[in-house]
Amino acid sequence: MAAECPSAPDHLFETLDGFSYRCPCCNRIEVVFKHFVVALNEHDFERLRKANDVLLDSVERYGPYSSIDFHVKVEDRTLRIPLFPLDVLDLKELLDGTAAMLELEAILAAALS
Repeated sequence: MAAECPSAPDHLFETLDGFSYRCPCCNRIEVVFKHFVVALNEHDFERLRKANDVLLDSVERYGPYSSIDFHVKVEDRTLRIPLFPLDVLDLKELLDGTAAMLELEAILAAALS
């Protein structure tokens, strides 16, 4: 996405473990978290966020050093993201912060139009 786009991305949110931004050319949301990078439309971003919330509800059944294969279907593919249990909470922080910034963008756009 960034290599194809001549414009600077719109930074959305950042944590210690990752960041997110919106590509001004294609309007996709890129999430960079520890060892993975994924570009998603808003619908699939919400799908990833909800799937992470479901995983968070069951994360206590894993040991602290267990590896969790997190799978979520987006567009025409299934993402497989290997995570440790604590990563699930860190990813939630990044995804929720990004969602809050997207909501703020929408509110500001509506107020300014």
